[in-house]
Amino acid sequence: VAESLRAENITISQDKLPTLAYGKYYHFQIIGMSIFETSGEYLGRITEIICTGANDVYVITNNTTELLMPAINQVIKEVDLDRSTMIVQLPKGLR
Repeated sequence: VAESLRAENITISQDKLPTLAYGKYYHFQIIGMSIFETSGEYLGRITEIICTGANDVYVITNNTTELLMPAINQVIKEVDLDRSTMIVQLPKGLR
C-alpha cells in the first residue's frame, strides 16, 4: 500500500490536526506571514523555513532582498495568525 503512495501528496483537513503547544505553529501557518520590526518597519514575508538542528530559520523576502531570521523567542515578539503577521525584534548586526 505504501508503495502506491510514492510521489503522491497526502493531506489532512486543518480541523483534524493536533493542537500545538502555545508558541508553536505549523509551517503552513507561518509561510506567507508579513513580518514587521517592533518599530513598525515592514521587513517582508516569510517565503521559506529552513530547519536546522538548533532552531528554524525564517527566510524573509522583500522584493529582491532576503533576510535570514532565527525563529527564537528572543526575536519573535508577537504572532497573529488571524492577521497573518509577526512582530520581531532583530538582533543587532543581523541586517
